Amino acid sequence: MSTPYARVLSAAPKPAPLPMALQSKLFRGDPKLEAAAVSDPAHITIGAKGEHVRKIQQALTLLDSVNIDLDGAYGPETAAAVLQAKTKHR
Repeated sequence: MSTPYARVLSAAPKPAPLPMALQSKLFRGDPKLEAAAVSDPAHITIGAKGEHVRKIQQALTLLDSVNIDLDGAYGPETAAAVLQAKTKHR
């Protein structure tokens, strides 16, 4: 038997999942990387430069043995390595 209350609960929209905190000790606490994990406009794109990009490069070299420069510049080489890692770790 269905009650009006049960119908309201089943029709209620499900809340959006909460963003997952960054798990890597290399990334945790970096404001730019934290933002990129939860916000599309904050994603790191080609042309980005800084310590946050160097951390991404370092993680790629440590975790996937990628041979890229740790120069802090997100160029085509880093972008290709990120795409490769995403495909590998799906």
